[in-house]
Amino acid sequence: MTLPLNQKVYEGKENTEFILSDAPSTHNQKQDKHKTISKTSEKNVILQEKMEDKDADNNMNQDPISVLVVEDNAELRNFLNDILSGTYKVIEATNGQEGLEQALQYVPDFIISDVMMPVMDGLETAEKIRKSGREDAGTVIIIAMSANAFYDDIERSIKAGMNTHIAKPIDADELVNIIARQAGR
Repeated sequence: MTLPLNQKVYEGKENTEFILSDAPSTHNQKQDKHKTISKTSEKNVILQEKMEDKDADNNMNQDPISVLVVEDNAELRNFLNDILSGTYKVIEATNGQEGLEQALQYVPDFIISDVMMPVMDGLETAEKIRKSGREDAGTVIIIAMSANAFYDDIERSIKAGMNTHIAKPIDADELVNIIARQAGR
C-alpha cells in the first residue's frame, strides 16, 4: 500500500501527526507540532505545486504513454483500464486477433496481454507482432498475464516475444510499477 505524496490529503485530519511523524507526543506537544507541520506543509504544498506545474509543462511536450490491454474477460479489462487510464492512454482489445490489429495500427508503448484467449492466444499475438516487419513493433514492451505462472509458462511467454510475465490475479501495484520502471518514470 502506498500513501499519496501530497500532504494536502492529510491536512486537517485527526491522525496527521501520526502519519507525518511516528514520534510519541503529549497533548501540548501535539499543538506545537501541529503548528510546525502546518508551516512545513504550506512550504511543501507550494513546492509540490511548483513541481507539478513543471511536470505538466514537460509532459505537454511529450506524447502520453500508450498501453494496449488485450483481455477477453470484460471485468479484468475494465479493472486494468481503471487503474491505468489516469496516467496512460489505454487502448482495448477483446482477443488476440483484435490485439494484433490494434498493435499494428497504433504501435503502443506497452501491451498487456492475457495468454489464454479465444480467436488467437496471447503467445501467437506476441509472435505475430514481433514478426510483423514493422521496425517499431520490436520496441513495444509486451507483458504477459496468465493464471499459469510456472517456469515453463514464463519461458513460453518469453520465447513468444513477451518481455515479462505476471501472474493472475493481477497485483495492481506490481503492474503499475513494472510499467513505470520500463517507461523510466
